[in-house]
Amino acid sequence: MGATGRPGCELLLCHRSPPCVGWAHWQGDRRARLIFAPRIEYPYQPPRGLRCVSAELRVVVDTLGRPLPETVQVAQANAARYVELMVNHLPQVRFSPGRVDGRAVHQIARWESRTAVRQLTSRAT
Repeated sequence: MGATGRPGCELLLCHRSPPCVGWAHWQGDRRARLIFAPRIEYPYQPPRGLRCVSAELRVVVDTLGRPLPETVQVAQANAARYVELMVNHLPQVRFSPGRVDGRAVHQIARWESRTAVRQLTSRAT
């Protein structure tokens, strides 16, 4: 039984002041939700055979909905350069903050992004 009283719902705590909370399956008033993320262009030659680059970041969101860059963790990715681009765009990303008992709290949230890529060709001169 998880911390929320439901099976599979594990409480995640981060070591920050003020403390933040997150749940795999949120049971507070409202979990942090992505409200804006910039479109990310991938200007590099993609890894061979990839038609889409993607990544999922986990980050602590403060009580104003701002992601805290120093807390970023990569959950999954198929191109390291795409992760770099996402981290560089992180200051533009906004979330609605999580709420517990009507009060905004720091919370661990995730940001997933993906974009189609095209193989670049070089011309011989």
